[in-house]
Amino acid sequence: MLGCHKQVSLPYPPLQVFLHRASRFRMFRCQYLVPFRGIRGTELYSRVYPPSDDVSLKANKLCLVSPWYSKGNAIGSDGWKLNRALVHAARALAYLHGQNPPVVHGNVKGSKIFETSSGDFVLSGITETIRLSDAPKSRDGLRWMAPELFNPDEGESKTIYTDVYAFGMTIIELFTKQPPFMDMAYDIDVMISVIDHKRPSRPDGIDRALWNIAEECWRYEPRSRPSMARVTTMLEGLKYSPSPIATSPD
Repeated sequence: MLGCHKQVSLPYPPLQVFLHRASRFRMFRCQYLVPFRGIRGTELYSRVYPPSDDVSLKANKLCLVSPWYSKGNAIGSDGWKLNRALVHAARALAYLHGQNPPVVHGNVKGSKIFETSSGDFVLSGITETIRLSDAPKSRDGLRWMAPELFNPDEGESKTIYTDVYAFGMTIIELFTKQPPFMDMAYDIDVMISVIDHKRPSRPDGIDRALWNIAEECWRYEPRSRPSMARVTTMLEGLKYSPSPIATSPD
């Protein structure tokens, strides 16, 4: 079953830029990424991308098409499923960051990690990074955002390092089943705290090894954060049972 992943509205002139960027995602081959099936136009013409060479897609509203996952996202996963969700999402990010040039996901969080019918997990939301240079910047996911994204001198540019930071926040999110900084009611308070080098409090019951990984991911200096390949290796080394990050019984 396929679902409309996200709908965007664009004027006609930038469509070719949009489609060019989309074509790159279509070439990805990673079992831990939600497959990108194509683009469907909802106005003027309705075609699945890529069109034939002699046809131009002229729709100004586009749906990005991907499979539908009836089991939902990873939020609420416990035990070995939580561990599997983190490992599989980390592998997906390591794959993206390993491209030449590296591909930034830009919106890492628990709601973007979906369980497949086989019990594996896949990272979604990659098509949301297909943005035009003049598109407005979204504040969705502020609680997962790295401190440098709040610094006007940095230009608010998302990088592989901000993905790593967001993954650290996702570890806490999946363990607590709550967004990061749940003790703060307002996003502005979160932003001020993050700029001031503050991070979420350690949740009760979280294993020291998993907590250490989260802390490494959200180091203040971007380049001091581990690569997602390194994070994957560290997560794969967690062999605890019956802790909340226990490995699969099979």
